[in-house]
Amino acid sequence: MHPTNCLNCETNLQGTEKYCPACGQKAATHRFTWSHFFHESWHAVTHTDKGILNLLRGLATNPGRVVSEYVEGKHKKYFNPVTFLLLCLGLFVFINSYLKTFVEVPGPDPAVLAQLKTERQKKMYVAQMERIAVANKFREKHPNILAMVGFPLEALVLWLFFRKRGRNYVELLIAVIFLGGFANLLFTVVGSPLLASTKGTSLYFIFTLLTMLMMSLYVAWGLKGFLSKERPISYWKPLLVNILYYVIWTALVTFFFLWYVMRSNFGIAIKKLVSELNK
Repeated sequence: MHPTNCLNCETNLQGTEKYCPACGQKAATHRFTWSHFFHESWHAVTHTDKGILNLLRGLATNPGRVVSEYVEGKHKKYFNPVTFLLLCLGLFVFINSYLKTFVEVPGPDPAVLAQLKTERQKKMYVAQMERIAVANKFREKHPNILAMVGFPLEALVLWLFFRKRGRNYVELLIAVIFLGGFANLLFTVVGSPLLASTKGTSLYFIFTLLTMLMMSLYVAWGLKGFLSKERPISYWKPLLVNILYYVIWTALVTFFFLWYVMRSNFGIAIKKLVSELNK
């Protein structure tokens, strides 16, 4: 079927036009069949124009060039960065939920409860353990929210150090999304099976650090290529800045985690302090 108007944006079409001049959709359309469905699905994955395999290949072999080409105008060549990130995070949640990668938080310890003297202390302890479980579950189930908060912060840290490198904040944010998404994919493919197989052993912590180091090395590699637009940059500068970001991010997450878990104690401490000051 060759309509006179584009079925996507309703722009008037000439009889010889194969694509809409306004939105780029094919002029000729037809009803979906199983054959058409599988063809379109395979085309979306493998086609060199915006195919995700093309993006993965580029991010695996020359991530700096991929990000540079995208921010400099080659949008049709690559998969959308935000969509790519969400796909990577979705895979991360699915694989880690299936493998049960993360260490489970234990419930209230009966031995600790037995040592607490008052019912109020016991209730506070139980409430704190419940909040720890909630926070841990949130971290496992909603890495997309953490990423949406963390990546803008990472881009800000990079901009503060490399703002004279010819890249603005938004371009650095796009770089972080591309590189962070692929680094997250590396964690899912390489780190998750290792962590799942060593959970409960001393190797778990070691593999966690090694996986995080692998991700940092990859991101630094991509940033090196991306930031060398006007003049070359050494590999160590983006690596150290990226590690600095991880330190800042870990400190912030730890602070909010402790505040959430210990907020009752914080409230009591503040009340005592105010009471002492008013004496």
